[in-house]
Amino acid sequence: MNKAFEIFKNNFSKILILSLMILLPVTIIQEFLLVPFVPELPEVSEGASQEMLESYYSDTSFLWYFMGAILLSLFTELYRVGTIKIAYEALEEKTMGISEIMDFSMRIWPKTILTTLLYALFVAFGFMLCFIPGVFMYVIYFLYLQIIVLTGIWGRKALVVSSFYTKKILGKTVLVILLGMGLQFAVSLVASIFQGIISNAVVSSIISVVVLFIGQFCSTYTDMLAAVFVYETKPNIDIGIFEKKSDSNE
Repeated sequence: MNKAFEIFKNNFSKILILSLMILLPVTIIQEFLLVPFVPELPEVSEGASQEMLESYYSDTSFLWYFMGAILLSLFTELYRVGTIKIAYEALEEKTMGISEIMDFSMRIWPKTILTTLLYALFVAFGFMLCFIPGVFMYVIYFLYLQIIVLTGIWGRKALVVSSFYTKKILGKTVLVILLGMGLQFAVSLVASIFQGIISNAVVSSIISVVVLFIGQFCSTYTDMLAAVFVYETKPNIDIGIFEKKSDSNE
């Protein structure tokens, strides 16, 4: 954990620039263009709740928010790839400029998007079956982004390789997940407190942007921590097999 913190501290300026380029615009769009269009949940009686909820989730405003949130999350992945790459470069005692980091992130972004969607589908399917399979898939494939950046493997193969790493460092992976969830909970709590205190909608939204941005910026540490764990782990499989298959497919 100390190593990840040192990397975060030593590359603070690069991470800040990346966050201002990607995270800040995403957060502003979310708060000012998406959140205002979310319809309030209806207060319904027990007998009419099902019909009212179906109407709520089919509302065009909700669908606009849902699709917009998914699109913005894909842009967030671009930022995460960049910060994970910074961590790996630091571990190898190399340095990259902002333009090089952005170039790398943009080049593998399509692979990242497809793998992220595949990961989301697997997790969603697991939760549809039962709660436990969903949690299992969420944890076992959690390191897929670190795998993509480190090896170039993507898609289903990245999820498979992630599972081998997770089995070796299950406790550390769970620690990263819980730390990330804790940060997100703290940020949501602070944002809700400010929203409850401040009545002015514009000021409340601005404060929410600042709080959410700081929270996402701090969450960068968890991605870097996971990157350090992956880098220092030797899985019980020859990763070169997957890399050769990926090269031949391309």
